[in-house]
Amino acid sequence: MTQAFNLSQLGNRVNSSGQIDVSSALTGTVPIANGGTGTTSTTFTNLTTNVTGTLPVANGGTGLTATPANGQIDIGNASGFTRTTITAGSNMTVTNGAGTITLAAAGNMTVDTNTSSGATTYNIGTTILVVSNTSGDSPISLNSAQTIYQDGTYFSTQNIGSSLTGTWRCRGNSFPFSAGEGVDKYLYSFQRTA
Repeated sequence: MTQAFNLSQLGNRVNSSGQIDVSSALTGTVPIANGGTGTTSTTFTNLTTNVTGTLPVANGGTGLTATPANGQIDIGNASGFTRTTITAGSNMTVTNGAGTITLAAAGNMTVDTNTSSGATTYNIGTTILVVSNTSGDSPISLNSAQTIYQDGTYFSTQNIGSSLTGTWRCRGNSFPFSAGEGVDKYLYSFQRTA
């Protein structure tokens, strides 16, 4: 796309290199859309020499003055930032280095390979499906601990067969279903947590 204009309007505003002398050719403010700054002010703030103390969050700073230690990051706290390190949760390690943070799983994360139908001991973290005991029971609450039994065929909350070792917590359930006995039951997901 080209724009036609009258060369005579440029007059003596073109220098010997063929460039327009903007100091005499332009007046007013050049918009940002046309390559300008959108302002007539030429005053800029040098952050190195003109800012002292702490640069607040409202002006694009952190509001903090201390140099961070290895692994420290700035985390928003609703009114500014807190400079801190990441805290390791269960089965996690955090290693802070110069400019690095390394997260890793701690301990052995194993899959239970038990193949015995009569087993009562499973690894912590193992998840199983459990049938509720009888019709009419209230659903088991999420995260509640229950004694789980097995009879060699299936797991149940009903006192049949042998109880499983450890602490088992409910992690989810199904809608009621008919188990072919004319009564509604629930199917639950339980996880060994201890």
